[in-house]
Amino acid sequence: MLTFSDLLGQTVAMLEADGTDPDGPVPRRGLLLAAHAGLTVDRDSPVADGWDLYTVAIDEAITALHADLPHDMVLDADIPDAGRDDPGLRELIRTLVGRLADQYAAAAAGVDGRAGPEDSRPWRRQVWANVAHRLDHAVSQLV
Repeated sequence: MLTFSDLLGQTVAMLEADGTDPDGPVPRRGLLLAAHAGLTVDRDSPVADGWDLYTVAIDEAITALHADLPHDMVLDADIPDAGRDDPGLRELIRTLVGRLADQYAAAAAGVDGRAGPEDSRPWRRQVWANVAHRLDHAVSQLV
């Protein structure tokens, strides 16, 4: 069975390969994995500060993104917990969430052709900008 770190790495690779639709399944799965990390990481660690604020920011990003989409996505039931908080896990999560933030910011700005099916609607670009901002905030909590 794959570890949570393996799943994070796979998702980062998938984002790099297929990162054009911010409302698509790959970035949405990345957001859900990021949220799962915040909910399941073992906080019994001297470096555990920041996880609560990280988790709130990720939850706000997901809520904002899904508010106007036809259905929510869910993770498979057999996703392992994030495990113990350590610098390696934090780096993987910062990489994933940072790439998601960049993707949503690029979509909001219409950069590099990165825009989803709703790209002609300014309100959707505003949603993506909001999501990018919240993801940037989440990353800043995991120093």
